[in-house]
Amino acid sequence: MDLFYLNPFVFIAKDAENYFINATGGNIIALTQEQAEKLLDKNEFTREELAGMFSAAELKRLMENKCFLPFRFDMESRDSRTNGYFMELGLLKEYRELRDKHVYLLGAGAMGTHVGWNLCALGVRNFTILDCDEIEESNLNRQVLYTLADVGRKKTEVLKEKLLEINKNCNIDIVNTRVESMNQLRELFKCKPDLVVRGIDTPVDISHWVFSVCEDMDIPYISGGTMGTHSIYGPTYVPGKTAKHTEIKRNGQYVYRESDAAKRLKGTGISTSFAISTVAAETTIEAVKILCGKGELVKYGAKLVETDHFSIDKKEDHEDELKAKKSKWFINAIMIMTAALVGISAVISNGTPIMPIVYVLLATLAFGIWHDDEKEMYINSAVVGAIAGTTNLLAAVFMGRANMLAASPSILMGILSTVPLVIFMITLMICLHAMFFILISGIENSVFKKIKISNSL
Repeated sequence: MDLFYLNPFVFIAKDAENYFINATGGNIIALTQEQAEKLLDKNEFTREELAGMFSAAELKRLMENKCFLPFRFDMESRDSRTNGYFMELGLLKEYRELRDKHVYLLGAGAMGTHVGWNLCALGVRNFTILDCDEIEESNLNRQVLYTLADVGRKKTEVLKEKLLEINKNCNIDIVNTRVESMNQLRELFKCKPDLVVRGIDTPVDISHWVFSVCEDMDIPYISGGTMGTHSIYGPTYVPGKTAKHTEIKRNGQYVYRESDAAKRLKGTGISTSFAISTVAAETTIEAVKILCGKGELVKYGAKLVETDHFSIDKKEDHEDELKAKKSKWFINAIMIMTAALVGISAVISNGTPIMPIVYVLLATLAFGIWHDDEKEMYINSAVVGAIAGTTNLLAAVFMGRANMLAASPSILMGILSTVPLVIFMITLMICLHAMFFILISGIENSVFKKIKISNSL
């Protein structure tokens, strides 16, 4: 007998009049009062019971939205909420495999403690922690898990203890050493971890060393940190899916060059808990994507993003911004040329039935490109329509199919008397075509919205 269990992570709710299920992805599924009362009464159902409660179409939709599951969640387990999260993403199998992956925490300071805690709480059970420092009181403003009682102790030993208190099933190796060379890193990474988290910033060449060795050994890595009041996100490396760190440029200059690194002679860096927490959260998300086998989804692949939290100033590679601008101009230029050619074709085709279809397709293209921004969609639809209408009229005049020169005893008088007619005709063609294109885009946008809404209900 097939048994199905009500998904404990979907909400059964009631507004002023109606019962409904708030399912995965925020999808709303209406319920009758009788259906709601049965779901509130118990959590376990046979297939026959469900078939008696819902129509075939209703049950199909409920199953597709994971409202009923062929297994029961242990809601008391430490990973119950995490299981629910990954089930909603459709990655429950990948999450269960993630727990057996091996993560190398290169540093047990600010980034190491935050990312280590995040991944341990997530369920990752295998870690290697490398650091050579002892905990100082000044670390406590940004290095999570450490307390005053830990001051003076080895960071690796304390972090291991803290992670085991979160998950006693963890396997944690510690390495109390300072990284001095790339060859040393190659020896350290012979264990072939599934991910390296770079959380150390000394010696000065450490980033270049770590990234180079990981890339040579096909080991994914994640990185992040702070610089002054700015947070630095990236780079992330996934073998076969992202470029290498040596290809990263900023303002036209390569970022990582071993010989270019400046050595700090004096001074102490500043940092805060919230700045580190923000970077660590983003970095952990990158880690989860990699450990779940979804490396193609990483956000900071071969990329550095710098953010100042107080000015909300986001600085990315200006070359990327320039490419985006060029891409936008290129799309606009193509649309303008297409609109002009359509206008000319309308005259050449001598009004054949195919032209209305071409007009509709061009309006659809405008909708498809700009539908994410309604204002931009309508503006560009109007512009494209206006260009098509204007070129249509000008082509007709040029080919002698429209004569707007008024009969007059002199050429000058003929031109002067024709100006109002020309202005009127151009305005008319612009308005008619712009309105037509706006109408088509608007109808398609309305239909698109209704389909999107109906799919979420």
